[in-house]
Amino acid sequence: MRNLQEDNITEAVLQTMEGTEDPRLKEIMTSLVKHMHAFAREVGLQQDEWMRGIQYLYDAGKISTPERNEFILTSDILGLSSLVDMIKGRGVTSGTEYSALGPFFVGGAPEVPLKGNLAGDDPGTEVVLTGRVLNEQSEPVEGARLDFWQTQSNGLYDVQETHEGAVPNLRCHQFTGADGRYGVRTVKPVSYTVPDDGPAGEILRATSRTAWRPAHYHIWINADGYLPLVTELFPGDDDWIDRDAVFAVRDSLRVDFDETADADEASAYGVTAPYQKVEYDFVLVAN
Repeated sequence: MRNLQEDNITEAVLQTMEGTEDPRLKEIMTSLVKHMHAFAREVGLQQDEWMRGIQYLYDAGKISTPERNEFILTSDILGLSSLVDMIKGRGVTSGTEYSALGPFFVGGAPEVPLKGNLAGDDPGTEVVLTGRVLNEQSEPVEGARLDFWQTQSNGLYDVQETHEGAVPNLRCHQFTGADGRYGVRTVKPVSYTVPDDGPAGEILRATSRTAWRPAHYHIWINADGYLPLVTELFPGDDDWIDRDAVFAVRDSLRVDFDETADADEASAYGVTAPYQKVEYDFVLVAN
């Protein structure tokens, strides 16, 4: 490795990884080094610019917590998270499309029964969110676990509430029965801005971009024998539907909120008629 120059340093780094035993790791690291070096050459990366990038990584790590992951947010606003979702969906023609996990998923959400309450005492517009989990043959999937989470009506996730007395809210999980049906009482989601008080926000401001996301529900579905599904549902008429800061909207995930006055259903879900209703069937792909 003597006499390293700009024209041979990339190959020198790659040679040090020749003994990597994991073939997939070797493939990823080799490509990463090649593309990083090519990027630096293409833009003529300067020392102060390189150091600013290093500082960004430090700042992102410093602001991250178990409830907020600035690295995921960075990936989101650069479109990388959505690109990975799209790559994961290559060749899948009948399953529900993937969408962003986001930085605010927290494990351990309480279990609620069918027609249970996701929204707690949130004062938002009452919604019945229901449908089925199906396989590619349109057969119900029994025992599927659905994790739901969304913002409160104030546009914040519960983990963003730092005041005394803040409690877990608007997140839960539920299991489907033999008919594959799920159903929760919740509230209509609201548009909100991604956290812009950290380094990801600096990127948005420096590039004159919006921090707004269209309203949405997050859903993560796991079932034995099927690929996990992380996705979102969006009100189709949201003002920000075409300007999502994290590039997560898919046409197939846009839904209507229909005004409904079914007295029996209202009683079963504990809502007041008329209420809004979203019905959506998720389709899982066998693994």
